[in-house]
Amino acid sequence: MALIAKHSYKWFIILSFLGIIILPGQMPSPMLRTGTIVALGAICLLFEFITLTNINSATPNRKTELVQTWILIVLTILLLVVNFMV
Repeated sequence: MALIAKHSYKWFIILSFLGIIILPGQMPSPMLRTGTIVALGAICLLFEFITLTNINSATPNRKTELVQTWILIVLTILLLVVNFMV
């Protein structure tokens, strides 16, 4: 269960974010493409919000982590919007 530890959320976020970028071009049907984008986007946003709630005041670089997490959330939402517009 070390994969679901607090520090491993970053790998779920990174892999799902890269999946949103790479996988839609590999999908043959629009229905499969849409389903993949929705699933990966939901996973990415879920783990981003979980990471956001796990940042506490005892973290040494709390403000930096908050800013990075919010930027990643905004970029993920923008990426999802752009993928659905294409």
